[in-house]
Amino acid sequence: MGSKNVPTAIVSGAGWLMQFALGVSNGLLARGYNNERIHALVTDLGKESLERGINAFVTALAESFVPTFDLATGTFQWEVNYDESLVTKAIVRVTKSATDEKFPDDRTGKRIVVGSIKHFACQMGQEAVEGWAKENNKILAKSKDLIDFSKAFPRPALDNDLPLVAAGHFWQGAGGRRHYLYLFRLVADHVLHDVWIDPNVQWHSDKRFLVLDK
Repeated sequence: MGSKNVPTAIVSGAGWLMQFALGVSNGLLARGYNNERIHALVTDLGKESLERGINAFVTALAESFVPTFDLATGTFQWEVNYDESLVTKAIVRVTKSATDEKFPDDRTGKRIVVGSIKHFACQMGQEAVEGWAKENNKILAKSKDLIDFSKAFPRPALDNDLPLVAAGHFWQGAGGRRHYLYLFRLVADHVLHDVWIDPNVQWHSDKRFLVLDK
C-alpha cells in the first residue's frame, strides 16, 4: 500500500482532480478565457500564471481550515498557531502561570495537527503516561496544542472529556512539584489552570490526556 505522501494518493483522487480541473476551466471560460488561453496554462507560456493560481488556491485552503472530529476513530484535527504567545492565546478564564517563560515551545508557524483524548480511567504516573505515548507512537500535547484545541472545539463539545491535561511539558516549583496546564469546566466556561503533582505521585483517575499523532 502506498504512503499518503507519494503520488499514489493523488492517483486515488483522480476523480476529484478531474472535477477540480473542470471547475477551473469553466470558471476561466466564464471570465472571458478561450480554449487556447486555458491550454497555454499547462505550457511554459502559462507557467507563471499557473503557479500564481496554485499558490492562491493553497493559501485559500489553509486559511479556511475547519476543525473536524471523526466519531468512528475518536480523532480530532485542528490548527495550532505556534507563533502566538500563551498570553495572547487567552481563553475566557486562564491561569497566570500560562506564560512562555514557564512553558517554552520552540515550534513555529501554523500547523494542522491530528490527535485524540486518552483516558486511562485509573491512576497513572507521569512516566507511565510517557511510556504509553512512546509505545503507541503518540506525542503528549503541550500547552499551545491544548489551548488551540479548546478554541477549536468550544463548549459543549468537550464537556464530557474534562479535566484534560497537556502532559507534554511542565514547570517545576517549590519542592520539585511539577506544574502542568489543564482544561476544566467551571459553570459555563472552559478554564485553563495549572495542576501540580509531587515527584512520584500519580495522576488521578479522572484526568484525561490530549495526545497528538506523530
